[in-house]
Amino acid sequence: MQYRMNGIVAQCRQKSEAMQEKFSEKPEQVLTAYQKMAKRCQMMEQEIESLTKDKQELQEKFEKSRPVKLYFLNMLTHLAKAYFMLHEPC
Repeated sequence: MQYRMNGIVAQCRQKSEAMQEKFSEKPEQVLTAYQKMAKRCQMMEQEIESLTKDKQELQEKFEKSRPVKLYFLNMLTHLAKAYFMLHEPC
């Protein structure tokens, strides 16, 4: 009887240790996944900041070149009008 009880106690101890190991693995996995996601979020935030800065620079360059573009379009319009006036059929 004692032998059988010792066997049952040993089985329960093994199951308990297995369950304890299993439950301690899960939080570690969650922590690792959380850390990976936090690092990924940080990288994405840095990428967003970089893209925002690039967008701002492009907008500033566009604003600077816009008057020049309008000037050349205006010149082209005047030249086209002058050309067509000279080459109008009589």
